[in-house]
Amino acid sequence: MGIASINVGRPRTVTWGGWPVTTAIFKEPVTGRAPVRWLNLEGDGQADLSVHGGRDKAVYVYPAEHYADWRRELPDLGLPPGMFGENLTMEGLREDDAHVGGRLKFGSAEGVVTQPRLPCYKLAIGFIPSKALVKSAKVADLAARAAEFGVCVGRWPTDMPGVLAHPTMAEGLNYLFANL
Repeated sequence: MGIASINVGRPRTVTWGGWPVTTAIFKEPVTGRAPVRWLNLEGDGQADLSVHGGRDKAVYVYPAEHYADWRRELPDLGLPPGMFGENLTMEGLREDDAHVGGRLKFGSAEGVVTQPRLPCYKLAIGFIPSKALVKSAKVADLAARAAEFGVCVGRWPTDMPGVLAHPTMAEGLNYLFANL
C-alpha cells in the first residue's frame, strides 16, 4: 500500500448551468511534501466546510485502482490523479480494506478513517457526466481525521492496521444506500 499522488487545490468560482458555483473539486498533483494540518493539507482548501473538510474530513483518500475502471468508462478524459477531488490517491487501499477507526500513516503524518465520502454534484462540474454520478456512489473514497501532524510524502509506505469490529467503507455505503 502506498501513496500514488498527493493532490491539493484552492476554491474557485466557475459557471455551471448558468450559475456561479464555488468549488475546490479541482485538485492538482504536487511533487515532494505536503504538510498535514487539522483541517486539510497545506495548499488545499474547501469551498463548503459544512460538507467538505473540517476536523473529521481533513484528508480525502481515493483508491488508485478505480482510475482504470473510470478510464474505460470515460475514455475521452485524461483522468490524472486528483480528478475525484481526493488529496491522496492511494494504491492498495480499497473500500473493503478500510475500516472506520483504522489508522493510516502517510509520511510522518497519521490519520484515522472516519467515514466514506459520498459523491457530490460538484464532480459533474469537474468532469463526470450525470449518469456516472450514480456509479460513483458505489466506489468509495474515504475521509480521515488528522491524528498526528506531519508531512505527507509521495510514495511513502503506509500502514492500515484493521479495526475489524468497525464497518468498512463498502459496508457503510451499502447501509446508507439500502436505507434511503
